Amino acid sequence: SSLFNVNESDLVEGEVIVNSTESRVLNFTGFEADTYNFTFDVTDSDTEADLNVTVTESTDANVEIQESVVTTAEGDKAGFTLEFESTNDTNVTIGNESDVGYEMNLDVQNEADNDDSVRLQFNTYYAGTNNSSSVITVHEDSEASVAVYNETTVESPRLSPATYDVSASVDGRESDFGDIEVTE
Repeated sequence: SSLFNVNESDLVEGEVIVNSTESRVLNFTGFEADTYNFTFDVTDSDTEADLNVTVTESTDANVEIQESVVTTAEGDKAGFTLEFESTNDTNVTIGNESDVGYEMNLDVQNEADNDDSVRLQFNTYYAGTNNSSSVITVHEDSEASVAVYNETTVESPRLSPATYDVSASVDGRESDFGDIEVTE
């Protein structure tokens, strides 16, 4: 009931009636690690939607993306910095295939001896050309390795102007996000 900001008296056999047409942010702080299943019914129709949320144990491991937005011209490079805390590994996703027609998934291994930052260069000219060694590179001042495990192929040899989401995850948990804005 605290998730939906309702009183215990609003609960009927484990169901909550929420009158709202607005989106809601759910805060799972204080919930035990488990999978929670929700079914949403629209009261004036037969429409139904299911949502499964997995709550994991909190960890101190974190990776932050230093720049919230990086802007680059179509065909140029976009540089961004990952700051590691209590971990040396992160999964990074650039783009979202269903939203912008391009997505790249990669693992970044920080090879420095202590918590450090890693600067990456994302080449928008080579993105989607199956030439991953030219698409994402580690800046010469950083000690890291990158392994691309998925990349969408695009028809032209450069990404179209759009905003491409960037997210960093640690142990399957998204720890930070930003954007790469590709302009004409």
